[in-house]
Amino acid sequence: MEDLETHKARRIEQMVAKWLRRSRDNSARGRASVSDRSSDGSRQPPSHVKLTVDVQKDVLHGHYGIEVSRNFRLLITSVAAGSTADGKLLPGDRILAINDDATEDLTGEQAAALLRESQGTLQFTVLRCTSGGPKSSFLTAEKRARLKTNPVKVRFAEEVVVNGHNQGSSLLCMPNVLKVYLENGQTKAFKFEANTTVKDIVLTLKEKLSIQSIEHFALVLEEQYNVLKMYLLHDDELIGRVVQRKESHNYRCLFRVCFIPRDPLHLLQEDPVAFEYLYLQSCSDVLQERFAVEMKCSVALRLAALHIQERIITCAQPQKISLKYIEKDWGIENFISPTLLRNMRGKDI
Repeated sequence: MEDLETHKARRIEQMVAKWLRRSRDNSARGRASVSDRSSDGSRQPPSHVKLTVDVQKDVLHGHYGIEVSRNFRLLITSVAAGSTADGKLLPGDRILAINDDATEDLTGEQAAALLRESQGTLQFTVLRCTSGGPKSSFLTAEKRARLKTNPVKVRFAEEVVVNGHNQGSSLLCMPNVLKVYLENGQTKAFKFEANTTVKDIVLTLKEKLSIQSIEHFALVLEEQYNVLKMYLLHDDELIGRVVQRKESHNYRCLFRVCFIPRDPLHLLQEDPVAFEYLYLQSCSDVLQERFAVEMKCSVALRLAALHIQERIITCAQPQKISLKYIEKDWGIENFISPTLLRNMRGKDI
């Protein structure tokens, strides 16, 4: 008889796979009914758009806030939350040119060196896939339109810039502006007043992210240099008092699923948005090795496989992709934890 951990892992696999299939099917139906059918009724391939954006180097931290794949065919593998690139570039964007210079012959190491050595503003021309996979449940155009008619108590700031650049990873962006980190890589800034409570911000996020099962969520403080230390904030705490603690500059504020549902399958059925958030949080926790007991290699690898499958669908890639392709273009470290990579050979993975 399989042990309890293996049984739970398989159950989670089944739930995430069901979520992926439903997201993929819904996306496919939506595209077919709107734009993915030509006049003769045939399916059209996923569309791509070319974008050109300017990204300023963060003078405080000395980076542009992006990481790129290590070899040719440069892909952006991650965008730092709160960086100058946040909201302009996305993971999966393919870099075609930097400052009008084509990157087709540039390796990932050369690109990384260019980013380190450059100063000021760089212009990135990227190719972005605009269809072909499950869309994020966070802040769609429909949700934005709906929220315009449903004002909330806490004022909401998309980005706060001081002296021409974004602020670093801290509890406050500036006086009376709290920075909150989401599990999808976004950061949100909240202007708070003397009577603003933790619950006010949680309820604002409920509206902004269209979450129904808000009882599972809370705000927590995380030590910036020790991800294993978190402190749960009570709903009635005043934000002003939280940020006035003398050690507050050593923390950042996270919006997390803190009260795990008894049955995740029920959460998937009742609130797919909350389930997606829990899934993203789980992937992030495994990559950061933020768990109390040692995780079995087989469980971590199965979660990595699901994470890779979701990325493949989102980026409209062929369904069969080799591990070598993932290592070169996306970086295997974005799916498998550092300890596992150190202790397993590539062929074993």
